[in-house]
Amino acid sequence: MKPEKGLASIETTAVDQNVVIAQPRLPGPGTLGFEIWTTPQLPIINCPPGLEPLLNIELLTVLQHRFSVFDKNRYVIRNAVNQEILWAEEAPPPDSCFGARRFFDMQIMDIQQREVMTVFQSYDGSCCGLPMLRNKMDICAPPGNPISYVEQRMSGLRLRIVVKDAAGNPVLNIHAPSMSFKIGGDLEFSVLQLDGQVIGKIVKKWSRSGLFTPRDMYVVTFPPNIDVSIKTALVGACFLLDLLMYSSEN
Repeated sequence: MKPEKGLASIETTAVDQNVVIAQPRLPGPGTLGFEIWTTPQLPIINCPPGLEPLLNIELLTVLQHRFSVFDKNRYVIRNAVNQEILWAEEAPPPDSCFGARRFFDMQIMDIQQREVMTVFQSYDGSCCGLPMLRNKMDICAPPGNPISYVEQRMSGLRLRIVVKDAAGNPVLNIHAPSMSFKIGGDLEFSVLQLDGQVIGKIVKKWSRSGLFTPRDMYVVTFPPNIDVSIKTALVGACFLLDLLMYSSEN
């Protein structure tokens, strides 16, 4: 994809449809006391089934629920009004001996416990038959159908993440701050178009127990009209950042 195409090239065609994409209902068992969304019955153009709650929104919160380094990674994904819209769980259990240099599958489910997306972490390239430290994530929705990719890159000593579309063309860059580890404050990653224009950010929220903890929280902002596949890639980028930084800390 050429840089001059800019944001318009990744906009969704579904945002102008007059479709009720979600309706809140009272929280039930296992919802942690928050409202959750139901999914619509009618299909929406350019939106994989089960991901309709991602349409027309511009903020997501990805909250980790992990009780030890030997436990599965679990995440709750919420919208701007704190409604749970997706759940994520790592399968199989992680091999913590390899930290960030391991393979995993992340299963993404809607609030009806239907698997609507998978995130598979692998490596881009090899050396002497061994995996390199350059991580890659394939985002598939529905499972088995790749819709976007997230790849780790290094620019000098700074971490950079490249977001690619289904054809493997770069569409966005995510840049780490100049100081990768801040003490006592949030950690902000800029989301940029290929021409360098900032269109969003991923913020790793600071907690009293430290910057990287078993209950990490990421707040993701982006334009509401970008394609759902790119929004899912930004969620995958949160998983990658959490894997790289929290696993490395352990």
